[in-house]
Amino acid sequence: GDVVITCALCAIPDHHQTLAEIRRVLASGWRMILLEHGPEPEVSVQKILPFWNVICDGCNLNLEPVRDSEQADFKVNVTDARYIPGVKWATWNTRDMGYVREAT
Repeated sequence: GDVVITCALCAIPDHHQTLAEIRRVLASGWRMILLEHGPEPEVSVQKILPFWNVICDGCNLNLEPVRDSEQADFKVNVTDARYIPGVKWATWNTRDMGYVREAT
């Protein structure tokens, strides 16, 4: 069936390997659906990255889920990318990303 990931790739040390493994086992026609924050567009967030990573269990605010998923051979359909309500530097999200595996 479909694979659903919510705010987890950012904290997986080798998320490239995780995406490759999902791609390997995902049956043709099934989807990987991802809710993940993308690269933070605010320059000021770069100042807190060393602390953020420690206090948020390895969370990487500079993760690029679209680019990384395309590199893992997923066809990417981003349906929403925006700030969600909250503190601006902590709420940039690429939401409801549908990753569809192409038929092989």
